[in-house]
Amino acid sequence: SAGVVSLVGSRSGYGKTVAIDKGRCREIYAHFSSISVSPGQRVSAGTVLGLAGRTGRVSLSQSTAVVHYESCSSLYPMG
Repeated sequence: SAGVVSLVGSRSGYGKTVAIDKGRCREIYAHFSSISVSPGQRVSAGTVLGLAGRTGRVSLSQSTAVVHYESCSSLYPMG
């Protein structure tokens, strides 16, 4: 579903992170190697947010790039 990018940046443990506000819910995507969106940008299904990576705290046994996803996260509370 559609939303607005509310946060782009590096966060402790999460590395390069994108947060998307979707009304009463905030989705968090983390560990990107690069980010392709900007704060305030409207996004919808299919929008490329960035490239999977290994930034932040990623298991040393993890040899492939990852994207961490949290739905309705309270990590970065709304308002």
